[in-house]
Amino acid sequence: MPTKPVVLASAKAAWLSLPSVLLLLWMGWRYRRRRVMRTHATDDEYKILGLQFNNTAPNISAAFTGPDIARAAQQLLRPKWLASSRLHIADTVTASAQAFGLFTPVYQQRPIQPEYLVLVQSLHSQDQLADLAETLIAALSTRQVRISSYRFRDDPRLLIPWRLADGATAAHSLSELALHQATARLIIISDWGILFHPYQHDRPRAWVGELDTWLQRVWLSPGYDTPQAAQLAQTQAQDLNLHLLPLTAAHIPQLAEWLSQDPPLPAATGQTDDGFILPPIFSDTAESWLEWRPPHGIRLNDLSTQLRAYLGAEGFLLLQASAVFPKPLWALVQLLDSQLLPSQQAVPKQSASRRMFWLKKPSPTVATPPNLTQQRLAREQRLLRLSRLPWLRHAYTPDYLRLHWLKALSRHQRHSLSQLWRGLLSQLQASSGNKPIDLPIAMPKHSRLQWQHWLNAQSPHSSLNDPIFANIVLGGKLGLLDFRVPMAIAKLLPDTVQWLDVRPAVIAILLTIASTVCFNWAWQETGLQLVPQLYRQWQAQENARWQVQLAYPAARAALADSLASQLQAEKFTTSLTVNPRLNSQQHSRIHYALGGETAAQRVAEHLAWLSYNAPVDVIASPDLAAHQLQVELSQSYQPNTGFNDVLRYGYKKTSLKTDSLPLEPDMVVIKPGSFMMGSKVTEADSFDYESPQHKVTITYPFAIAKYEVTFAEYDRFALATGRTLPNDKGWGRKNRPVINVSFDDAIAYTRWLSAQTGKNYRLPSEAEWEYVARAGSQTAYWWGDKVGSNHAVCDGCGSQWDNKQTAPVGAFKANRFGVYDTAGNVWEWTQDCWHDSYNNAPNNGSAWLAANDGECNRRVVRGGSWEDYPQYLWSAKRIWYYTDVAFNFFGFRVARAL
Repeated sequence: MPTKPVVLASAKAAWLSLPSVLLLLWMGWRYRRRRVMRTHATDDEYKILGLQFNNTAPNISAAFTGPDIARAAQQLLRPKWLASSRLHIADTVTASAQAFGLFTPVYQQRPIQPEYLVLVQSLHSQDQLADLAETLIAALSTRQVRISSYRFRDDPRLLIPWRLADGATAAHSLSELALHQATARLIIISDWGILFHPYQHDRPRAWVGELDTWLQRVWLSPGYDTPQAAQLAQTQAQDLNLHLLPLTAAHIPQLAEWLSQDPPLPAATGQTDDGFILPPIFSDTAESWLEWRPPHGIRLNDLSTQLRAYLGAEGFLLLQASAVFPKPLWALVQLLDSQLLPSQQAVPKQSASRRMFWLKKPSPTVATPPNLTQQRLAREQRLLRLSRLPWLRHAYTPDYLRLHWLKALSRHQRHSLSQLWRGLLSQLQASSGNKPIDLPIAMPKHSRLQWQHWLNAQSPHSSLNDPIFANIVLGGKLGLLDFRVPMAIAKLLPDTVQWLDVRPAVIAILLTIASTVCFNWAWQETGLQLVPQLYRQWQAQENARWQVQLAYPAARAALADSLASQLQAEKFTTSLTVNPRLNSQQHSRIHYALGGETAAQRVAEHLAWLSYNAPVDVIASPDLAAHQLQVELSQSYQPNTGFNDVLRYGYKKTSLKTDSLPLEPDMVVIKPGSFMMGSKVTEADSFDYESPQHKVTITYPFAIAKYEVTFAEYDRFALATGRTLPNDKGWGRKNRPVINVSFDDAIAYTRWLSAQTGKNYRLPSEAEWEYVARAGSQTAYWWGDKVGSNHAVCDGCGSQWDNKQTAPVGAFKANRFGVYDTAGNVWEWTQDCWHDSYNNAPNNGSAWLAANDGECNRRVVRGGSWEDYPQYLWSAKRIWYYTDVAFNFFGFRVARAL
């Protein structure tokens, strides 16, 4: 490997980065005197601490704490009277006499405490609306009301208990609760719209009939999208015999009064609270506000105007304050509310819309006793309105919205907000006391400088290193100078004659910025591609020096072939020999000659990955000839021990029932065969990266999933491993193909499925995928050259789902191999790294990875999707996406070696 270019590139990078290093050192000297967070001496390098309060702090649990809740709890505790097995003597004598001597028993009545079953919709594990509902449940539970609470996402038939003592989760079905808690009184806290089909608002979902098991059932709605939806809900509730009430403390007594009646009263609806109707800007676009950029054609100023009208001035300021921290946690929002808008002992002489005197300059006040009841109700309504916003329901606020809201603060407001956060962070304690609010803030050791934490803030999506949060805490203005460079630089630019004194420093700073920009440009244009390429060339030249003699027993032929294929791709020279004596060997062994330890370790990594991390003994053998490695494969290996690569996901065994174990996908066995892969350059609408067309011969049988992986299959994996369930866009789950999954998600699923079943599941290679998709054809689609009608779902395929949503798997005819949906529905991830053409592509069906300059941060997807034009569904069509992106047109199917 020629080392001179590497040395020159490194020297050039060091020279260009020198001004940036000097600037960072100067910034560090300035910031080392600004102590923002209190550090603690710990054994860990970083520690996640909690916000601690003293006993004088205001009560942050303001919601559902008033007299209405206490009165409702007393009502809910009213016992139910049931007949016992003991006779009431006097009444029995009277009844028998009235029956002309016929014995008529009358039993005594005994009181029992009623039970309540509460189901809460939770769109995210930290959904603030669900946390608000949990606050209500906790307020009633502390008053001895017997409540069993569960949460669900979109369908209450799959329920999860709120919190178990050991931190595990166990799924329950609605029918299971109907069997064991049929006598309980049902309370559902959720959006009313989930009861009905998203496109047919008068058509109830199939599971609504299962609610009839409970005679007394109340639906608490946090609000509605439009006034028309609120009026429609009133009529629908009467048709479904559901008692509909708003989720406010003022209506809880009404809920308690209705539930405590025995026998039950007919269902009725409460008055709709128009204050909890979302602003019009969220109509049909609520989830689009969670993307990294605003919805198309919508101005952020219009959003802020409608939010101010919906939340009020105080609520909007609370939203701005919570936007400082990257994750809007429920406990944090309550804390900020209590700090920003405390119980006022004096009311300023201002209008009601300008009572945030903590953010205003001092003004004359008059001593007026506060109305605590009104303040409590105002705080409760403020938190409820805030919790309905899509960002707080998904515990995520995009950076562009945070910047927009925080830049709108005045200088005095921003300074006061910075002081508030500094005061909160100064309460970070490691000792126990009051229950803390856990904030994921990185706390460096006391021996480290505080400015190092901020300088390392490079990840825009990490709560540990968030530049917006660090900038506000340090008093920045989020402007060009303050947000991109330290605040100290802005202070060097006064409007007086002192400008002349700092001119050299300003010039030096500008030169430093210019050189840093040039370095970044050079790195992006050259370094990102040059360094990995040079490293691969160096490693390939080092591997080419070594000859690998691979010996194996006959039973391990498949493993030997796979290992030899990978080693040849890494430029090792390999030879294979069958050795029956290795049948009794316990571990695989790698013998290496002098100086070959590094090469032997690289071979061991490949072998461990292929054999599920089975033990490999690496042994030095001085008797071997120079540049030789001997690999001896063992007869047995250890299944279900995991994969030995960086992207490893741990799996914690839980007490799930047998029916919660993963469903093995329905597989189709594919026989060996040959086909012409790719497009001819003469074909219309073909691209260079789909050629040259070349023959591929697959000499081995393999199995591939009959259908794309469904939500039902993927949700089991997500629940078992604690991952966030992917968003289904309201199209439905179960047998629809899973969407919004990245390549990394698909790999994690295959590894988990392999560990659970003991079978080697994986993604198909690109060649395997096209072989299956063509199913013996050489036409554009497996059914012919014309897209026709109702063969698939796309934008122009003639199906009912075209350009609207995905179709349930298996909704169309299978191809000649018995595999469904290889065209349309969702793009499917494959193993292969991206290459700009098929030049030097493998012709044996194996995955084309890093060899020949493959870009493995981009992976190939095949098949087209529900929103693509028909030409993107061709069997030869291929595109790429980055491995960490997930959209609603991405899915995958699995394959398995036989």
